[in-house]
Amino acid sequence: FYPTRNTPDMKKLNVGVIGATGMVGAEIVSSLEQERALVGSVRLFASADSAGEVYKFAEDEVVIEVPSAEALQQCDLVITAVPPQQIADILT
Repeated sequence: FYPTRNTPDMKKLNVGVIGATGMVGAEIVSSLEQERALVGSVRLFASADSAGEVYKFAEDEVVIEVPSAEALQQCDLVITAVPPQQIADILT
């Protein structure tokens, strides 16, 4: 995730991360924090076991959500840190 640097007319992305509470997902979230100038908002998705937990993202507090097709459609970019079959299960 390294687009060209922010320009005044560049739209900030609304980003979703599926598997945000796992090891790989946490690294992705950390990388997004470092690219905060490119991220308008972030939605963090994980299993029902983690749903409702509050995570810190930059200065914001973000509530972990269970992913759904409807929620993912509200994101400009979705990054996945889970196996492909889990994504297929979410979208069906």
